Amino acid sequence: MWIIQFVLLNRLLRFSTVISHRDKKPIDLAIVRVITPEGKYVQTYVSDQNGKVLPNIEEKGQKILVQKSGFDQREFSVKGNGLIERMKFFLEGKGF
Repeated sequence: MWIIQFVLLNRLLRFSTVISHRDKKPIDLAIVRVITPEGKYVQTYVSDQNGKVLPNIEEKGQKILVQKSGFDQREFSVKGNGLIERMKFFLEGKGF
């Protein structure tokens, strides 16, 4: 039953994706955090094996912080609030 729910959600929702800037491949197990303008953590998500993630911004002004070992962490500004769909979070590999 949960597989059917996931498949339906995956088709209805347009997930955001964490991607390697160098080779344009998805990055799995990236830490995606919603943070306040002061830098406090609000929520934490983890990208799946295809780099997919669906963060939720509860208040305007919050940002997305994306981290993965071997990559430079990056902060992203988003407009508005709600589910962050179809956004591409590009990460630069350390040393590249």
